Amino acid sequence: RSRVTRSPFSASNCLASRSVRFLAVATAQEASEAAEAIGFPVVLKIESPDIAHKTEAGGVRLGIANAAEAVEAFTAIMGSARDHAPDAELRGVMVQEMAGRGVEVLVGLIRHEPFGLGIVVGVGGVLVELINDAAFDLLPVDRVSAEVLIDRTRLGALLKGYRGAPQADREALVETIMALSNFAGRYGHLIEAVDLNPVVVFEKGVCVLDALVIPRAE
Repeated sequence: RSRVTRSPFSASNCLASRSVRFLAVATAQEASEAAEAIGFPVVLKIESPDIAHKTEAGGVRLGIANAAEAVEAFTAIMGSARDHAPDAELRGVMVQEMAGRGVEVLVGLIRHEPFGLGIVVGVGGVLVELINDAAFDLLPVDRVSAEVLIDRTRLGALLKGYRGAPQADREALVETIMALSNFAGRYGHLIEAVDLNPVVVFEKGVCVLDALVIPRAE
């Protein structure tokens, strides 16, 4: 069977104009030391190729403010993940710098037979399924197509600065969408799906905070 591959930080480096600092750890003590090295506040996330949705597994803790909280969060995450998926391979926890506020976006690839991979763009974050506001197009996607995908959703309004929020970097999001399209052009034959969520769009630049890659079954 295909195993889920999570590579949020390599995806961030390849597809986004900025990245967050992170360290992979295997013990609570290492989590504490990593958090202090990165600087508080931090986020802790479970690292497992067998857990596709970290939040549902209790595998995410936000706003960790000190070393003691990092130790507690590591222990809680590992316990929750084990309860959620007893047979999962748990590689430890990723300690990640907290990103600033921005517009949370979903950018992904899904297979739509008989046409192959297509790209999906929409409102992202933990409520992505509930909000269900996304647009789909076949590959490849150029600049004009990326702009249209954005405007087919509420993202067009959100990026302009909704209810006093600062205007977000639409151009950086367009570049990210095209980069994922180019990625699919090179490696699409190996991929069943890709889920970049959230891609946070700031006033300047974007950052891929998490990525889910599902390889095609052999």
